[in-house]
Amino acid sequence: MTSAGGTTKTEVWGKRRLAYRVGRFNDGIFVLMMIDGVGAVVHELERRLRVTEPVIKFLTVRTDEELKRLDKIKKIRDSKKKASAAPAATAASVTATPEAGTKQRPRRLFNGPLR
Repeated sequence: MTSAGGTTKTEVWGKRRLAYRVGRFNDGIFVLMMIDGVGAVVHELERRLRVTEPVIKFLTVRTDEELKRLDKIKKIRDSKKKASAAPAATAASVTATPEAGTKQRPRRLFNGPLR
């Protein structure tokens, strides 16, 4: 992996029972590999895992889109914390009543489906 320009981080989770029988195996050793590299590196790793006999199953998941989404949520959360930590004096100077002719919408407290 490193010679192809990728980086890896490996965690061995140990021997566990499989959710269903795979071939003649009921147990397996679970390993998590976090790989950072281009598509060709991942493709080559998958090819090698397919032909390696001790590997009975593997799953490849792309996480960069999920990580970008989580970073965006974290930035929004941090900006809301900074806004709520603003001095009370600035909040008191803003009028609490709506402008004439505008109607305030009620706040919705539950985001689930309505029945």
